[in-house]
Amino acid sequence: VTGFALALLVIITLLATNFYIMRKTCETKVDIVEFVALRIGFTIYTGWVTAATIIGVSLFLASLGMKNPNAGLDETTWAVIILYVALVIYILASYVERNPLYGAIYIWVLFAIKNKQAAYPAI
Repeated sequence: VTGFALALLVIITLLATNFYIMRKTCETKVDIVEFVALRIGFTIYTGWVTAATIIGVSLFLASLGMKNPNAGLDETTWAVIILYVALVIYILASYVERNPLYGAIYIWVLFAIKNKQAAYPAI
């Protein structure tokens, strides 16, 4: 549990740094090379670090006993709840930052999850 908590703190710090850099790159005037390299690059990177953070939080909660059937909900239900929470995070961040590419990363993440979790139709 301590290892999960420590890794989660590192990932959250990385995510905060990525959001800061993404925000700064979206506020300044850039040429086409900087647009592609900085804005698009950091947006995609920040979107995937957000997904990694959500996965890290999910693993941390699972290590604390959330996947235990006695916790009230089964794993599939928790997965669906986490996906809805992730949807809200991506939509809010995309709206606040006026960056639709960041929100599109959620769709990319959903396709990746769908391919890996085909055995679970609820997800």
